Amino acid sequence: MSCKDKYCITVSGTTNEEIWKEIRSLVGGTNVGTDSEVLMNSEINDYNLWVADNWPVSFDKWLIWRIRIGTTSYGNLPRDKKHDDKVGHCYAPCPYSIQSTDLRTRHLLNLTEIEALPTKVDHEIAGTTYYMKTSSRGSKWGFECTYIGCTHYILYGKKYFYT
Repeated sequence: MSCKDKYCITVSGTTNEEIWKEIRSLVGGTNVGTDSEVLMNSEINDYNLWVADNWPVSFDKWLIWRIRIGTTSYGNLPRDKKHDDKVGHCYAPCPYSIQSTDLRTRHLLNLTEIEALPTKVDHEIAGTTYYMKTSSRGSKWGFECTYIGCTHYILYGKKYFYT
């Protein structure tokens, strides 16, 4: 079998320790030696915990996934940690949100300069900011607020929707 991918590895070890040393020495990521024993035991423990909660998979496949993808959850890609602090489109704050400028609120709600602005609330919970997301209402596409504590939702019983 021809394999050009550096993660296509055939192992000859039979124990998890032998497999770990073989894969880590081929793929890298750490110096295999006496200093690496803590990492080896940690990764073998992570593997055993994952197999106990999920389904059996060989240790070599799991370890290569761990090194290549960066998550212990074999078969599942990691969450997008770069954008974990928001829901929806950050360029589309709800007009009932303090994250929206007064000008944007007036524009989205079709308010004149003399009309009063609605009560705005912070669309953030535990460090996660909620913006509007792309959504449809029948044949109409637009933006819908994702925040459950939105003033519009509380007053009217339906999420704010802009087309």
